[in-house]
Amino acid sequence: MKSNNNIYIIVLVIVLFIITNDALQLEKKKTYKIGDPLPIYVNKLISQDKIFSYSYYDLPFCKPENGSLSSHETIGQVLNGERKQLTPYNVTFLQPTSGYQEINKYSGCDIFSYRDTNDKLSEFIKERYYMEMEIDDLVAYTWSGVANYNAINIGNYWFDRANNQEILTINNYLYFTIQYNKVSEDEYTIVGLRVLPQSRQFNLQNYLDNGIISSNGSNQYLDSDKEFLLYTYAVAFEESNVTWEHRWDQLIDHEHTSVLVGASTIKIILFIYIFI
Repeated sequence: MKSNNNIYIIVLVIVLFIITNDALQLEKKKTYKIGDPLPIYVNKLISQDKIFSYSYYDLPFCKPENGSLSSHETIGQVLNGERKQLTPYNVTFLQPTSGYQEINKYSGCDIFSYRDTNDKLSEFIKERYYMEMEIDDLVAYTWSGVANYNAINIGNYWFDRANNQEILTINNYLYFTIQYNKVSEDEYTIVGLRVLPQSRQFNLQNYLDNGIISSNGSNQYLDSDKEFLLYTYAVAFEESNVTWEHRWDQLIDHEHTSVLVGASTIKIILFIYIFI
């Protein structure tokens, strides 16, 4: 009996070590050169109001052209319910874009029919679902005007009391700012990804006829009689004095780290308890 208990303790210690390393983001340092591809991943859709999470592609978002979606999760990420998947955003290191960029240009994925999924999109936006994005194993953040958050909203919802109606907009334009730190003459590390989600109403007919993307600056409302939706993005780069070792500082304080470790620890203890 004592021997069995020792085995359980050893297993518990080993698994806790793995999970804790994941929670503390002890990842391998990577360097990039000008022109290197920078894949952007998205994690599960999480709600601020609901306990259930969903895959990003449960909603009609554009997928990568090559059809590859899944990423390789660690043991801790799997136990934490993470679902990292590749996005179709085409990003190349230190090559910023100008203006609006179509997703998967010429593939037809930048415009999709959403009339049939309008109710589902509305439901997710009303229930305040948001996405978590990552680059180089680093969680992206967005600026709220007060603090940094990793909750990137897929849309916005409010009630217009003056006209007694619900208002829903979808964030169909993402502005990426990739922060980097120079470590040698031709090598750099990624130290931040700031994402600004915006709702933009585009002139769809002008795009279909002439391939020109233009916006009047208005919000893109979820409109039941509108069939197609245009998704775009832009990429900028920003040099930073933040080193790779401190790149999580703007996202995680000690309290949050403790919560991550504590949550993972509770999961494993419950797992071992049930196993025993």
